[in-house]
Amino acid sequence: LEPIALMTNIHQAAHAWPEHVVISFGFLYFRYFKLSDNVDSAARTAVLDSAERRWSHCDQEVFIAAVIINPFYRVAPFNNISLTTRAGLAALFTRLWLRFYGGNIPVELLTDLERYLVSSGDFTYMDTYKNSLLARAEITHTPVDALDVWSASSHPGSEPRPLHKIARRLLSICPNSASCECLFSVFGGILTKWRNWLSTENLTCLAELKMYVHEEHVRDEAVKKRLKR
Repeated sequence: LEPIALMTNIHQAAHAWPEHVVISFGFLYFRYFKLSDNVDSAARTAVLDSAERRWSHCDQEVFIAAVIINPFYRVAPFNNISLTTRAGLAALFTRLWLRFYGGNIPVELLTDLERYLVSSGDFTYMDTYKNSLLARAEITHTPVDALDVWSASSHPGSEPRPLHKIARRLLSICPNSASCECLFSVFGGILTKWRNWLSTENLTCLAELKMYVHEEHVRDEAVKKRLKR
């Protein structure tokens, strides 16, 4: 049950990204597919069938594109499938552009996609910057955001190029409602029976302040850790 528990925690995390969904699905399927037939075959089959059924209900193209557009992964997690050929990727991002923005397909979209995949043009130094963020994250113990890498590969003050627009849209997707549920819990702690005359503006400001202070305490390791069972 460990792979299922890991997958659940990843999907329900407040900082979950859409690419985490794809990779965790693959991890779960790989782990159970590799189990020998004599190890509880009924449970193994049930998990594999459930994973395939749930994945079939997902917006697969969006999730797969989120992995590819993440400079920390690109096409590495996929093993020679038709969708990750040059033609397949061009078709994928063309369809996504039509879904998100409609209208004509910008010529720069496919040009930038080719350059992104081989780290040329505006993306020549993307890997260098990515590695510097990873090195800093190891020292500061903070997560790395793929959007920071894309921001560093754009030209300040200029209109975002088509591939940058798609990257921002895909990498900004929240695959769960954990953040909303956390915010509702904070609201519930502030707006009580004895303090119910707060305006919406004051309630929002207090909630934002409380969450900001909590994030600072977590970053400074001042939050008391939960006891393990």
